[in-house]
Amino acid sequence: MKLFIRRPISIYLIGLFIFPTIVYVSKGFAMSLLKHPEEEIVLSSPFEGVITLNNKPVEGAKVVRVLTWFETENATDSSLTDKDGRFVLPEVTKNLALNKIGEFVISQEMVVLYEGKEYPIWTKAKWEKGLYGELGGKPEDFHCELSNEFKLVDAGKGMLATACNWSGIKGVEK
Repeated sequence: MKLFIRRPISIYLIGLFIFPTIVYVSKGFAMSLLKHPEEEIVLSSPFEGVITLNNKPVEGAKVVRVLTWFETENATDSSLTDKDGRFVLPEVTKNLALNKIGEFVISQEMVVLYEGKEYPIWTKAKWEKGLYGELGGKPEDFHCELSNEFKLVDAGKGMLATACNWSGIKGVEK
């Protein structure tokens, strides 16, 4: 019984060339099968609220929001508080093609810069892709007291560390 059939060396050389080529070319196709089509993702819902220090409105404080996704991509924006301590940060969206076998997550951090000090007010991992997914709805009467300690809040999927309070969550129609 013959266990080894002799073939010309050229067949083996062709196989060594063709197999890696097929794998390389199909890799792009295979990767495209693992991605969803590009869709608009809400990286951060809009935030509007009041900043106070010792229960007095803070004017001219800079509220900075840093969003990080895919470990290397990020976006930063900011807002200055008015005489009543009010600030507004708009909704941030981006068109992304998400991986089918992974899960979407974005890091959200907000700090207030005031009189040479940095006050952290919000740290959250956002898992939901939609508007107001951070808390399951729009926070009403959003207020951040800079002298408050960070507290942990159960925010549905994941925890939120914040120095802010709100009177309720208004449901959002989908």
